[in-house]
Amino acid sequence: MKKEEILTKVNYDLPKAKAIHQWLNEGTQGAEAQPTQVVSLFIDGNGKKWVHICAGKFDFLFDINDLTDKELNFEDANKLAEENGMYLSPKHEWELIEAFREDVDAVIKELGGTPLHDWYWTGSEYSGYNAWYFNATSGRLDYNYKMYSRGVRASLAFDKHL
Repeated sequence: MKKEEILTKVNYDLPKAKAIHQWLNEGTQGAEAQPTQVVSLFIDGNGKKWVHICAGKFDFLFDINDLTDKELNFEDANKLAEENGMYLSPKHEWELIEAFREDVDAVIKELGGTPLHDWYWTGSEYSGYNAWYFNATSGRLDYNYKMYSRGVRASLAFDKHL
């Protein structure tokens, strides 16, 4: 069975998730570890549903729903994510999300979440007055004034759940 099949078929518990995570990072049966690209579902011990994105050294959980129905400015979006024990994915994680967009959207739909549909703040600043955002319609990253309002979709480092 392929690694991708294991991860996409299972709503795994934490001990199994830890073993799979270690297997992905170390390789199997003494083989050299290869950068693995996997988009899968993850349900944590509290029943919260996530998209698990693992690509090479990047390994994080992406929320299947917006953190709030409101659009917030950059500062308030970061503050809300932090208050919920999460973070706004930096620009490079949004590039991965877009690279695997078809799989990410499929997992979000499978878990009953809301597909990406908005302009979302990233956690990356462009300058003192500007920050990067992701346009879900075009799949592009751009920057704009931090005082503008954007959607909020947060992430969590995968190892926080292990």
